[in-house]
Amino acid sequence: MSHRLTRGQFFQIVTALLDYQNAHNPTAYCTVYNDGCNDCSLTSGVPTCTERACIWQGIPSCSVCEY
Repeated sequence: MSHRLTRGQFFQIVTALLDYQNAHNPTAYCTVYNDGCNDCSLTSGVPTCTERACIWQGIPSCSVCEY
């Protein structure tokens, strides 16, 4: 029994993962959050963030949730 993926299967998995990441935004309902690098706030639907240049992207976190 082989556990190798075909090229098509591999790209299906990668595409599904990218779709999942785009659909499940951890900061979607936050009004104040950190995107893993910059501190951000959402005012009238417009995000405002600090403009730090980060070498490594951290884990996004929510400080204030709108719900």
